[in-house]
Amino acid sequence: MDINKVQQLNQMAMELKKHNIVISKDDAIGQAEKIYGHENEYSREAVHMQNANEFEEMRKDVRKLTIGMQHLLQDMQLMKQKQEELEKQLNDARVGMSRQRSNDPQQTLNNEAAKKDSSKPIDRNNIAPADVSVEKFFYFGK
Repeated sequence: MDINKVQQLNQMAMELKKHNIVISKDDAIGQAEKIYGHENEYSREAVHMQNANEFEEMRKDVRKLTIGMQHLLQDMQLMKQKQEELEKQLNDARVGMSRQRSNDPQQTLNNEAAKKDSSKPIDRNNIAPADVSVEKFFYFGK
């Protein structure tokens, strides 16, 4: 049996297990061998081409690889969950910082002092807010 056929058997076994058609991995491999054996004559080919020990070794290797892949998938899912948690914490921290800035009394006092001092220039042309006030351009008196 060549590697492509082993991969197809393993893929079929994983699908059977994924859809809960079989309970254990051994049952899944047995069912996959039956299905592929009838359709593609894999079972006869395996008997003629390899002895039982080689087939069992390949079967064990496939199981080890499958278990390794399952562990990797679990690790990836765990890392994805941790990443989502960190993103949520970062967003919460950003929202908390913006709330602190808006509620900070010292910051409010600094803003008021900046508003009151309208005689200092605020742009690159050295124009202060007091220089362009409405009272200078329009006369409201008698």
